[in-house]
Amino acid sequence: MKKFTDGEKEILLQTQGLSLISKTLQNGKERLSSKEFVNHDALQKAFVKKQVDALKKGFIYENKKAKFGEALAHAYIGGGYSGALGFAEFEDKFYVYKCNFDEHGCDYLIVLDDELKTLAQIKLPKILAWKMTATKKALVLDLDHEFFLFDGEKFSRLFEAWGITGEGFSSALSGNGEILACGTDGILAFGSDKKLNFKTEFSAKAIGFGNKICVVCGDKGGKNVARLYRLKDFAELCRIECDVGYIHSLNVGLIKNDAILVVNNGFDELYFWDVASKKRLSAPKSLPRSVMRFAANDQIFLTYFYGGFKAFSLEDFRPLGEFECEHCVKTAAIKISGERLCVRTDYGFFSVYSLAENGIKI
Repeated sequence: MKKFTDGEKEILLQTQGLSLISKTLQNGKERLSSKEFVNHDALQKAFVKKQVDALKKGFIYENKKAKFGEALAHAYIGGGYSGALGFAEFEDKFYVYKCNFDEHGCDYLIVLDDELKTLAQIKLPKILAWKMTATKKALVLDLDHEFFLFDGEKFSRLFEAWGITGEGFSSALSGNGEILACGTDGILAFGSDKKLNFKTEFSAKAIGFGNKICVVCGDKGGKNVARLYRLKDFAELCRIECDVGYIHSLNVGLIKNDAILVVNNGFDELYFWDVASKKRLSAPKSLPRSVMRFAANDQIFLTYFYGGFKAFSLEDFRPLGEFECEHCVKTAAIKISGERLCVRTDYGFFSVYSLAENGIKI
């Protein structure tokens, strides 16, 4: 049974045999309807359509008893698809990008609470929120490759806020309360009491974060190099050559207490390096050959490819299970937050899935 609510009305949907049963509850009154279909394919299509229709009308799907890989909640964000799927969690709220495609040419941040109820719609100063992340004090947004801070009330340009020029910078992200901006002019790191400038011969294009900072750069020879910095004092720890694809499409991460560097090039396979020895490692055979996104927490390693997730134990990459990315056409932005997987799909939906053990031996 699927439950949808808008705070005043509840819709309960379920299938029974070849019938689709819909129950509506409001003000203590109940309305029941049933429709029979000729086969299971027609029934399933109607079942999915009924769910999407409810979500597009402003209802929220909720399943507080969701098991591992099941959706806890779905909400419809709406808007068009521009390729940008930025979202972040900030001050116990979700901030989700909406591409509006209206006559005013304005894009928005949709603010959701923990249950995915809409709290506010905030007009953005520029279109296309490609990336979004949060520090302890502000959101950092890449809006059409110009970087902004949002403190919960107002927007300010990142570089103007620190009194510097921003030419040549192509990436800006945050991790553990720090903000980094990377580009041809070097690597700038900002914190509550720091403003450091790492001059470099590299052109930095992508950033990944763990307890250490990982910056993937292109060197003068055209090869990709990962540079790891200690977060405490920004001292450089090592450089690892990871020439595995086009730097603009790389996904980068650190796993297993920052001992392993993981790099993925769009639709390609996953590549692993041991940080201590700087040696490339063989990818676990259990992992899929083609991966569009990956994410991890301290127990689970997750891959995404064309609407499907595969979960593995981080300890030994033993398969834990597969589950569908619902309400998705092809691609999605994914982030793991504790025991939850947060997903923004290209079909205009924002979802939260359970990664709690619930009987799964991790």
